[in-house]
Amino acid sequence: MEKVFFEDQNLNTAPYAMVVNLDDVRREIESIGYPAVLKPTQKGLGPKKQRILYNENDLEAAADYFDGATAILESWVPKARELSVLAVKTADGAVTVYPTIENMYSPAHQLQASIMPARIDAATNHEIRRIARLLGDKVHYVGVFGVTYFLTAAGVLYVARLFPGPRGSANVLEYTTGYSPYELHLRAVCDWSIPEPKLDRAGVTVTISPNTLAKAIELIRTQPNTHFSFYPQRGDLAPDAPVGFASFTAWELENVIARVEALGIWHIQDKEKPTTDD
Repeated sequence: MEKVFFEDQNLNTAPYAMVVNLDDVRREIESIGYPAVLKPTQKGLGPKKQRILYNENDLEAAADYFDGATAILESWVPKARELSVLAVKTADGAVTVYPTIENMYSPAHQLQASIMPARIDAATNHEIRRIARLLGDKVHYVGVFGVTYFLTAAGVLYVARLFPGPRGSANVLEYTTGYSPYELHLRAVCDWSIPEPKLDRAGVTVTISPNTLAKAIELIRTQPNTHFSFYPQRGDLAPDAPVGFASFTAWELENVIARVEALGIWHIQDKEKPTTDD
């Protein structure tokens, strides 16, 4: 439904097909091509249940993927950057779009870092914001929502997802604009005024995982100008599961990135192989 909605707005999305068995995949792969991704239609399961098909051998090995449910076969977009934007829609239909965020993910598609402002050209940024306003005008909704995008090395922009409510990638807003996505959501649903989307400073927000938790806690002693947030922890967690985040800011983005890199814990660099969005 999400993809059909994007197509109805004449937006550029990754080629896809609905499939229910391996015969469907064999037929549709002729037009979609390799590499392609098999993933469920239900949100939240993509990183866990997706299957990447690089060649015919992978296709035949995917016979065990199907359990009677409909799946999506989608072209694997060779993206250079993953981007997102947070917008707020109020009860009167007004849509306010906040600055564009650049996101970096692990191979398992866990968010590792969010960078603001995104390292993109003005034309791409303008198109990202135009699309967010367009989608905001079309949906019957009040509150914060986000749109995610893929940007290829050739500068082609694909719309990947539309999601309701605050998301972890927007946490960087709190210390770069002065307003958290959660406050903005409450302002919208309570019909309060929405602040102007002004970027006060550059920032990088990194995810704290169980692997980096001890080092992050130690940084509190030595990094007085860094903001830390920690989530309640329950049970056993995967090594890269999010348990909190740290936000670094400065007037220039290059200075923020250099500061993060110097710590030797997180690295703000492009991935060699792209991963699929959820």
